[in-house]
Amino acid sequence: MRDYILAATSVVAAILTALFGLVANRQKFREDLQAKYDQNLHNERTKVYWTLWRDLEALAKFGPEEPITTKRLETLSRTLRNWFFHTGGLVLSDESRDAYLKLQNKIKEEIADHDLTDDLLDWKTVKLIHDLASNLREKLSKDIGSRKSVGFFASLAALYRKFSKTNAG
Repeated sequence: MRDYILAATSVVAAILTALFGLVANRQKFREDLQAKYDQNLHNERTKVYWTLWRDLEALAKFGPEEPITTKRLETLSRTLRNWFFHTGGLVLSDESRDAYLKLQNKIKEEIADHDLTDDLLDWKTVKLIHDLASNLREKLSKDIGSRKSVGFFASLAALYRKFSKTNAG
């Protein structure tokens, strides 16, 4: 009887070991597959985001090549839409897609509210469009990790400086 219990225990232990091994291997396979997918997505984003970044230069806050007009916004909106459907819209993260859509909606709103002319837009509208474009660029940078955050101690030092300035006055 004792030999029977010992043999049964050995068989159960072998089965459990095999099951745990299968589960561990499956988990490792899934993790490797996810890592490969993440790397491929990162590579694709890096490849296609640069064209959107370049197109957004038209909305640069500092030293824009041309003033922002409704005619220029309409041209830019078509360029952005073309990029979205033919180049990179499929790989936008949720945050980047939301920022993209906010910018496009504001451009659409301005085009609908004005004639397509070379007249300059008012400064409040231009500032809002600049801010929306800047937000989109920030999200794109975050997606590909091109602007790494500073370390904990540098963040703590920046917070201390900010706090010191606030309480100094």
